[in-house]
Amino acid sequence: IAGDWSSDVCSSDLTNPAAVKHHRPTYHKVRTGNKLQDWTLTGHTPTLIIGDSNLNRIPPHTHAHIQIDSYPGATIGHLLHILQKTPTHTHTQTVILSIGLNNMDHNPQLTSIKQLSALYKQALTTFPNATIHFPVINHSPNLTPKQQKNLRTLNSYIVTHLSPLLEIPHDTFITQPDNIHWTPNTAQLILANWCSQLNFQ
Repeated sequence: IAGDWSSDVCSSDLTNPAAVKHHRPTYHKVRTGNKLQDWTLTGHTPTLIIGDSNLNRIPPHTHAHIQIDSYPGATIGHLLHILQKTPTHTHTQTVILSIGLNNMDHNPQLTSIKQLSALYKQALTTFPNATIHFPVINHSPNLTPKQQKNLRTLNSYIVTHLSPLLEIPHDTFITQPDNIHWTPNTAQLILANWCSQLNFQ
C-alpha cells in the first residue's frame, strides 16, 4: 500500500480549531458468520493499531496519523490469519498489536505463546519497514485465578521476547461489569499511554 507520510506523530493541527477532525476506530463486523473469511485489513496511515473489540471503546480522537482497527472477539490466531492475507504495507511505520485478552482460557504454553511468536514474525513480513509493538495485557482482577495466570504468562512473554508497551496503572484500569471491556475513559487513558511511550507528540 503506497503512501507519502512526513512523520509518525500523534497530533493534529491544533492551531486551527476548525481544521481538527475526529477519527473513530473501525469496527469490523462479521457478515457471514465466518470471521476468517470476512475480516480484512487495509492500512491508510503511518501508525496502525490492530486488535480486539476493546479498541472500539477508544473515543473519537484527533490523531490524524493513527488508524485503529477493532475485530470483536479476535484472538491471537485470528489476528495472525488477518495479517497472513494482508498485502505488504511498505509505508507503515508503527504497528501496535493489542491482542491476547480473548486467549485468557487458552493454555499459553501449548498455543498462545506459539501464536504470539508467529504473529510477530508475520507482522514483520506484512509491515517490513515498521516497528512492531505488543501492549502488555491490562486485565481485571475479577477474572478467575486461572485466567489471570494465563494472561500473566502471556505478559511475561511479551515483556521478555517482544517490544512491549507497558500497562496503565492498575488503579486507573476500569472495565465494564463483564470484567472484559474497557470503559471509554480507560480506553482513552490506554491510547494516551501508548502515545506517550512511543514519544508521539
